[in-house]
Amino acid sequence: MGTYHFNGPVHSAQTNIGDNNQNLFVGNLDELVERVRAEQPDQAEEAELVRAEITLAAAENRPVDRGRMQEWLATIREGAGAGSGALALITSLTAHLGL
Repeated sequence: MGTYHFNGPVHSAQTNIGDNNQNLFVGNLDELVERVRAEQPDQAEEAELVRAEITLAAAENRPVDRGRMQEWLATIREGAGAGSGALALITSLTAHLGL
């Protein structure tokens, strides 16, 4: 199972994530989408929306839409099995975004 590796504080208002302003979310978001597709295909659309919102927010230098993000992450979390890779990624992402 992969994990998030952050090198600095991350919250919804910050778009420069990680060392040297490198966006380290990209690979982890891809992993989230892949794991959700494999573990809970009914929530794959929400995982795609999470990835799209974070990517777009970073590109537009704006915070993520907290309400929509919380809704999508809650939907994925509800469908995730205890100890699943998707649940671990969602828990970490939620904490790092300050949601």
